[in-house]
Amino acid sequence: MSPRGHASSRGLEKQSTRPRRASQTSRRRKYHVLESTIHAHASRLYKTYFLEAILRQKPLKPSKDGRHVPLQLGHHREPLVDERRGNPYISNVIRTSRYTIYDFVPKQLIFQFTRLSNAYFLAIGIPQTVPGLSTTGTYTTIVPLFFFVALTILKEGYDDFKRHRLDKIENARATTVLRRRALDAISNAARWPWSRKEPQVITVDVDPDCDDKDDDYAWVQIEWRDVKVGDIVKLRRDDPVPADIILLHATGENGIAYIDTMDLDGETNLKSRESLGNFKDCYSIAGLRSTAAEFVSEDPNPDLYHYDGRVNTNGKTFPLTSNQVIYRGSTIRNTSCVIGVVINTGEECKIRMNANQHPDAKKPALETMANKIVLTLVFYVIVLTAGCSAGYVMWRAATERKSWYISNATVQLKQIIIGYAIQYNNIVPLSLYVTLELTRIGQLLLLNGDIEMYDEVSDTPARCNTNTILENLGQVSYVFSDKTGTLTDNAMKFRKLSIAGTSWLHEMDLSENQASNKQAADAHKLSPSKSKSDDASSALYEDIELFSIASPNTATFPLSRRSSQWRSTARPNNLQSELTTSELLEYIRLRPASYFATRARDYILCLALCHTCLPEMRDGQLEYQSSSPDELALVQAASELGYLVTHRSSQSVTLRIGLEDGKEQTETYQILDVIEV
Repeated sequence: MSPRGHASSRGLEKQSTRPRRASQTSRRRKYHVLESTIHAHASRLYKTYFLEAILRQKPLKPSKDGRHVPLQLGHHREPLVDERRGNPYISNVIRTSRYTIYDFVPKQLIFQFTRLSNAYFLAIGIPQTVPGLSTTGTYTTIVPLFFFVALTILKEGYDDFKRHRLDKIENARATTVLRRRALDAISNAARWPWSRKEPQVITVDVDPDCDDKDDDYAWVQIEWRDVKVGDIVKLRRDDPVPADIILLHATGENGIAYIDTMDLDGETNLKSRESLGNFKDCYSIAGLRSTAAEFVSEDPNPDLYHYDGRVNTNGKTFPLTSNQVIYRGSTIRNTSCVIGVVINTGEECKIRMNANQHPDAKKPALETMANKIVLTLVFYVIVLTAGCSAGYVMWRAATERKSWYISNATVQLKQIIIGYAIQYNNIVPLSLYVTLELTRIGQLLLLNGDIEMYDEVSDTPARCNTNTILENLGQVSYVFSDKTGTLTDNAMKFRKLSIAGTSWLHEMDLSENQASNKQAADAHKLSPSKSKSDDASSALYEDIELFSIASPNTATFPLSRRSSQWRSTARPNNLQSELTTSELLEYIRLRPASYFATRARDYILCLALCHTCLPEMRDGQLEYQSSSPDELALVQAASELGYLVTHRSSQSVTLRIGLEDGKEQTETYQILDVIEV
């Protein structure tokens, strides 16, 4: 055949494969559509017949106009009613545990016997207890199985008991709300002696921003579980937020409060929330009493980044956005006092609606592999049982009927099949699962007793809350990291800067002992003969040290050669002769009018201004709240170089700058724009 013929045949072959691939793609698409349809129907049937009909858990219909929360003080004579339920709003109690006293045993039995290995041993163990069927003993399988299942259930119960204990601690945390004194006295007098303690009036330090003096109302301290929708809460710096609140007042500049949402969304940067502009009198109890308003909030939903609501006050309506709402899971930072009204409580808070309300019991990755082995062994047992049963039938037809002494002792076929299945039951080792469970318990004890795994900063020892998936610790196949610090300490240190082509080593934060130890180690590691790379490095840094730093109208000023050397942690074998920032400050002091000194001061000024760090005084020391460790390292380096950030607001930054003559001056810079990252 000619080459043209071969080419044409190949072209026909390629054309014929295209419809085949198209048909395969179409079949896959139809399969996925069918799978999604079946899953949707199964989910609908589960919700309709199981959740709604049996468990009576009907989905709530949306409210007509959102939930209305009036601004009221103290105990409400009539509790606020949830329009969707027709009952009062749910309490602020949360539950992260998986089981209760009533459903623990049924749920655990269902979970344990839906596992492939336990289901197999149960299917073998039940016929084994029937008299006349077992060929290996009556309780040789069911008793070890019950021991293994009971051990696992007790372990799961203990783990869930620890979750209950943590929930109890969380619900018993204290917060401050506004209550009426007379109603508190009446409720205290009418209480039974054995009832739980009601909120007690506490003495709160009066500050000029949050006036607390009033004869009828007082701030009382209650547990988080007693917080209700409509309560007015008062929070201080570093206080966690007990529920979703609308910000009424904050002592920050222009009514701005700073919050930390790391527990809510994992972000470490501080976020700002702005109080309502028409509630400027809410800093005192008298102002709260004179303010009449009604908040209309959206129905509870898990969206953390969107909020839709409004407030009606003095015949006017103003919008509410997520900029005026602080969610549970946040922490107040850099703000001395915050006052807000509660709109969502308990399981209807954003953080709880984003949590998995009914988490499935965890299964280790090793169990998947064990299930494959069990399926293989079960198939092997089935083949042996079928083969031996068929062999017996053939033997019985050939031999048993011809023997007069066993002709009337025929065994039924179902008994033969069950007998062989029980006989070959030991092929699947039950002792393997018991050994694995005991090994997990041993690993838990070893991990909790590891003294070396202890964090002194947070005073936290190593603790294993559940050993169900403990063996997954040694089975990590892939590690995904979004940035530096996810798996490390994330401690940022400012070490080098480059100005006009010259690099400077910043080591002011190192102690004298560390510096002396580093120099001694460098001297000890120096070899008597220099290599070619050391010569090249010395020549390179000699060129940098002889860099001409000059004003446009003055002569050059060569830098003197340094005798000290520096070894980088990234390249420890590369010994470098470095200029330090101490010498940089000395040069700026000696030649303040030079061109290089001007550029160096501008560089350090940019370090001190271009950030979002918030300074605050704690125990007589100035500390910074930063959005990231990178910003904190830059601001600390600027302060060590003489440019100290003393105050920052939404509109200006105040610096205290050290001058060349040893004096200090204060400068204020206006913030023109903040570029969000």
